Amino acid sequence: MAAVIARRAWRANRMLTVLAVLAQLGTGFSTAFGLLATANVFTHLLQQGPTPARLVAALPSVCWVVAAQAAGALLTSVVGALQSALAPPGRTGRGRRALRRDPGGRTWSPSTMPTSPS
Repeated sequence: MAAVIARRAWRANRMLTVLAVLAQLGTGFSTAFGLLATANVFTHLLQQGPTPARLVAALPSVCWVVAAQAAGALLTSVVGALQSALAPPGRTGRGRRALRRDPGGRTWSPSTMPTSPS
């Protein structure tokens, strides 16, 4: 199934497919980096010593956690935009409306779609 989707995306637009894969990999890397930074925060916080000193020592790692989360959120948005750009026309709202035709050839919008008798 994944191979079929990859082939269709590659045929649709090679550049967008490569960008989507790279953005997805970047999301994974930012998640992994965020987890490592979180472990570093806990290492600093759980050391011996006065609490203010431990908080100050953990502050750079907290900044890295925030940066990793921000990068991950940005890349997730990029992946979503690229995937929607690669979506086949039948998967979008306009494409679904165009595909809703009755035997007479008329196209129905969702608001005027005839209801089936119950």
